[in-house]
Amino acid sequence: MNQAWVAVVGTAVGAVGATGAAFVAAWAARRQASIQALGQQEQWRRQLRRETYGALLSAGAEARDELGSLFVAVARPGAPLELDRLSARLEAARPLVNAVRLATASVFVEGPLCMLEPAKRVEDEVVLFHTAMRAVVTRPAGTNDGVVDVNVAICHEQRVRIRRALTSLATAARGVLDGDLGEASAAEVDPAAVAVEELSWLLDGLAHACGIPRSEVDQNLTLGENGCDSLTVMALRRFLREEHAFDVGVTWFFDSGDRSLRHVAALMAAQRAGSR
Repeated sequence: MNQAWVAVVGTAVGAVGATGAAFVAAWAARRQASIQALGQQEQWRRQLRRETYGALLSAGAEARDELGSLFVAVARPGAPLELDRLSARLEAARPLVNAVRLATASVFVEGPLCMLEPAKRVEDEVVLFHTAMRAVVTRPAGTNDGVVDVNVAICHEQRVRIRRALTSLATAARGVLDGDLGEASAAEVDPAAVAVEELSWLLDGLAHACGIPRSEVDQNLTLGENGCDSLTVMALRRFLREEHAFDVGVTWFFDSGDRSLRHVAALMAAQRAGSR
């Protein structure tokens, strides 16, 4: 190889090396930008979840404190019961209960699935406390003392149960935010565990719409895999609306078409929580 060819080859190798280095540098820059963007997205998602969980904890504590204050007024030995005033206070506490429901719905949206059961428990305990207090405060004249005592006992127990539910929710929230409980562990949680009632409705409705025994409906399969088409979706929607007052558009079911019936039931529970 003469000197001219050596010069040509050397120049070509140098050019390829420079081009390769530039390509690697550009690729590294793009990768670094992607990593930074992903990190910012994860940080934003964590902050959003922190605010969502905090809102439910705050709403639950506020409802517990107000209902607890009402209960103390009712249960105080020897104190005259001003039922009209207590009834007005109980009605004024209704927005606090609704705030818990809305906050629960937000947790259902933000997830992950491992947060659904603790959030639903807080809502259920608060709603039961409010319902029992209403039974005590608005009881008709002449109500059997035994019935009143039962409702008072429920109220007393609910003060403790709400505190425990809020503690469980806070523990689960810390696990998610610290990375101990995330999407991986959430996948191990059965979404139907927090939507037992809705799953039962869905199985009944699908069996009715498809004209098959309920035992043949597989809750681990999707609507389509269970033989549901556009006509049966309309029949399912009508069944849920007429039998259980659950009313959503037909497209809602189509949007959920790639999810198992268990996951659809969890979405139904979230929909109900958000519409209360």
